[in-house]
Amino acid sequence: MTGPESVDAGVDAAVQGVHHKVEESAHQLLETLEDRHDGWIDALEQSLEASRTTDPDQPVAAYLEAVSTNVTRPLFAALTGRVSGKRATQAWDDARTSLEEAVARVPRSLSRPEPPHLYRPREGDSWWVGTRKSLVRARRAVAAAARWPFERFGARERTQPIQTVPLRALAAYHMGVRVPRAFSRGVEAALQALAPSVTLVERAVADWTNQAMGTPEGDQAVTTDTAHAALTETLARAHASATEAPRPVAPGLAEASAHFDEDVLTSDTFMLNPRRYRPEVLARVQLPLDRRWEEFYERAANRAALGADLAQLRAGLLQHMARFGEAVGETVEKVAGVLEAKARALGDMEPSGAGIDLQSLDAIRVDVGAHVDGLEAALREADGVARIDAAADRLADGLATATRHLPQLIRCQAIQDDERVVSPAPSRR
Repeated sequence: MTGPESVDAGVDAAVQGVHHKVEESAHQLLETLEDRHDGWIDALEQSLEASRTTDPDQPVAAYLEAVSTNVTRPLFAALTGRVSGKRATQAWDDARTSLEEAVARVPRSLSRPEPPHLYRPREGDSWWVGTRKSLVRARRAVAAAARWPFERFGARERTQPIQTVPLRALAAYHMGVRVPRAFSRGVEAALQALAPSVTLVERAVADWTNQAMGTPEGDQAVTTDTAHAALTETLARAHASATEAPRPVAPGLAEASAHFDEDVLTSDTFMLNPRRYRPEVLARVQLPLDRRWEEFYERAANRAALGADLAQLRAGLLQHMARFGEAVGETVEKVAGVLEAKARALGDMEPSGAGIDLQSLDAIRVDVGAHVDGLEAALREADGVARIDAAADRLADGLATATRHLPQLIRCQAIQDDERVVSPAPSRR
């Protein structure tokens, strides 16, 4: 639409519509940030409870599997889903898109009677604005005095100045620049609030992985207990940090709304510079949102996944080695049984008495040869070599399966000092 479309009431209604849309988008963004905050606390509670109820004195393979499944996997799932940095930045993108679509529904321009107080002095006016207002009031006073006789005697109808408000252009700047800037500050504050607890989780998983991976199978009592106690303690610190972190709050829109109302009030006057509201200028505006937060949370999730994968890999290795040992042990027992039987038979044949003649020695040699042949036949019947080869093949296949799901490359970040406020250094605004 072009040209004036309504009177003063239409302008007020359109302005309130813009404010309502902004508040609606802010509410939706806040809901996402709050759910994300609560999701991280829930994930920490789940992993912490699982860590407290896991027995570190159980066999190493079972222990590693329990921690991987019940402690580190839920943290990975949270950091890549409900709590991911991408979810927060995507909520900002969605809000911005929704606001941009709403701009198209704002009237292009509306006209209304000029507010009577428009050129009155106001606190905060610069010297230049105050002077220009005085000149406008003086000029209008002279013009009114010249018109008075004609208006007094009905020769001319009294008129009131009309103000044309380019509402869509003003709304485009407000909803496309000012409000997204306010939203980005809220998003970054929410991301930064949970960063210390995320770093504590990284530290907990990294330390546990290093210690648990080095636990000797036969001496897990001391090392595993120590590693698990440290894991539980650090997860408890992370949970406390998250619960004490400031919750997301509604983006501060009072200043942006006040600027928009001021733009509407001063439209079509020297007090409003129309240049920054032009589409070509708006297209060049850079909206600040530090998307390095996405990578921060993604790499924290990678560390949780790495800890879980390595634990499961070692647990699988121990399980396959145990099965391999059992298969070999069964074959060895069978071979040992055959050897023991032949040894007893040979023992029964040992000559007794004071002398051994050549004929007796030759008989022993022949019998030993026969028993050796019998031993070979017994080994073939036991199929020992084949059984060991089959067990080795199963071991190799199991190890290949255990490592096939591992990524070729995983990106983690250096663990920062958990006493600091961790962030990718958002730019100042």
